[in-house]
Amino acid sequence: MLKNFEKITIELSPIELEYVEFLGQWFMHNKGKENTVKNGDIAKLIKTAFDKKIADSRVRKVLQFLRTNGLPNIIATSNGYFYSDDIAEIEAWIISLKQREAAIRQIREKAEREVEILKFSKYARRQIAMF
Repeated sequence: MLKNFEKITIELSPIELEYVEFLGQWFMHNKGKENTVKNGDIAKLIKTAFDKKIADSRVRKVLQFLRTNGLPNIIATSNGYFYSDDIAEIEAWIISLKQREAAIRQIREKAEREVEILKFSKYARRQIAMF
């Protein structure tokens, strides 16, 4: 679970684990960029197959589980998700992942510096108040 996102990143339920298997098979039988599917369309696939609604955030959680436990090559683009075994497509996606990872790291590092400034500022104010 992720801090501050506990409700949407809670571990998968037994039925969601069935979605993982279902989607794994679906992606394997629908390879390639021409079979790109959006989050909402994945929710519709699940609704059709299981007669269950699934929130967009849980679709992402199911896909994250599927990627880390079997099919890492489910590529995400602004157009949706697709499974690829094309090396060039996977390498391009890896570059995108690294760029997003770097952007998140940059924000985290800036926030950490800001916390240190705030801590120092509060410490300095306390020291001044003691005089």
